[in-house]
Amino acid sequence: MIKVGLIGLGFMGRTHLSKYLHSDRAELVAVADIDPERLKPGTVVEGNIDLGLPPLEIPEGVATFATLDEMREGVELDMVDICLPTFLHAESVVKAAEAGKHVLCEKPMALTLEECQAMISAAQANGVQLMIAQCVRFWPEYLYLQETFKQGRLGKLQSLSMRRLGTPPLWSWEDWFLDAERSGGPVVDLQIHDVDFINFLLGPPQAIFAQGIKHLGTGDIDIVIGNFLYPAMKVTAEAGWMRAPGFGFYFACDALFERGLARLASDQKPPLMIYEEGREPYTPNVSGLDGYTAEIQFFLDCLAGGRVVADVFPPESAQISLQMALLEKESISKGEIIPFA
Repeated sequence: MIKVGLIGLGFMGRTHLSKYLHSDRAELVAVADIDPERLKPGTVVEGNIDLGLPPLEIPEGVATFATLDEMREGVELDMVDICLPTFLHAESVVKAAEAGKHVLCEKPMALTLEECQAMISAAQANGVQLMIAQCVRFWPEYLYLQETFKQGRLGKLQSLSMRRLGTPPLWSWEDWFLDAERSGGPVVDLQIHDVDFINFLLGPPQAIFAQGIKHLGTGDIDIVIGNFLYPAMKVTAEAGWMRAPGFGFYFACDALFERGLARLASDQKPPLMIYEEGREPYTPNVSGLDGYTAEIQFFLDCLAGGRVVADVFPPESAQISLQMALLEKESISKGEIIPFA
């Protein structure tokens, strides 16, 4: 069993905790959060989607701490799962790696490319594995789109249009989500899901042109439309936080191929539909674990089986995704097309 320490019991930390408690690979031995209220039994956390998380119950025998320093000194661990606010990712990953612990770190990887490199270098220098939890890469419907693209089921991809919108995240510790200096704003925190999938599917673009608006007082771009320039195809991604009471959360992905359209959308039942020339619209047979469970299970399987995580999901790829998001911000600031370099 892989001994796991989890730090950060916000919405995503609680999600990860529930997965470890049902894993046959992991033994959750410690949790940590600087806010003592988050460690109290019965605590409920908010989030932008309903994952059916029960009130908090930390199993008997699981140690509780306030900080990563306390946790790594207080218990024996094989890995650390970091679900802290983004501005704390780099420091925490480096500390865990220097302590000889494998690290699964929530997305986005960090706020700057320099922080990303420090995380990668620390993992390499200390011989530990590092993976960034970009859950969309593991979601069965998105994997189906990737396979459709790679295998040419519907011919060449001509257009990819992605959209992800939601009301502002008002539930975070000290409102860090709404402070762009600490979260990176919607471009880095929210749109990174779709930017990362574009990178995962197509690799880096030749250049990026983006437009955006500010309207929430986060100090950053709140709505962004990015154009990612690839040869012979149109690739766009729109995302943002917006004042729209009752709206909730919405995402969509339209992939137009030579012989049909694959459409994935949160308001569509079933969520994935294929519109193929010569056939009635159909839902493909898509099965598998949800993205959160699958990413954690993959990481645990690699550790247990002696496989190299980076052979499949290198942290450098998540660094490139952040670079793409940051180039969007640069493009908005300058009003120019920015080459990817």
